[in-house]
Amino acid sequence: ENYNVGVPLFLFVAMTDALDGSLARIRRQVSEWGIVHDPIADKLLISSVLFVIVLEHINFAIGIALIAVESVMLIGGWYRKVHGTVEPAERWGKLKMATEVVAILILLLALWLRVDLLIDISNGTLALALVFAIVSILVRIK
Repeated sequence: ENYNVGVPLFLFVAMTDALDGSLARIRRQVSEWGIVHDPIADKLLISSVLFVIVLEHINFAIGIALIAVESVMLIGGWYRKVHGTVEPAERWGKLKMATEVVAILILLLALWLRVDLLIDISNGTLALALVFAIVSILVRIK
């Protein structure tokens, strides 16, 4: 519950992840390793924060659903890799990740600044991220 450290640290990690992906695309240095491992790092970041903070302060069902969807996405990516297909993240997955980061940041700010209204906004934003996650999975099913 040390939000003086946790909020800036989460923001820093999320921003470095976004910067890394942007630089790779701009420099045309997208690699198969990055395509496979960056989503794993994203899911570990989001799932760990969901597990530690979101499940305690937000709708438990939404938190569990997001963790489950993240797990399905990881398993699906692993399955495609084993079968010789490596595909970069598509726009729905990127939108899901960005929405999750915003929702978690709003929640952390709500807890840090003690603004209850932000908790409700975070809850709604996480529900939207869940919708994007489900769409992302459905788009990948062929």
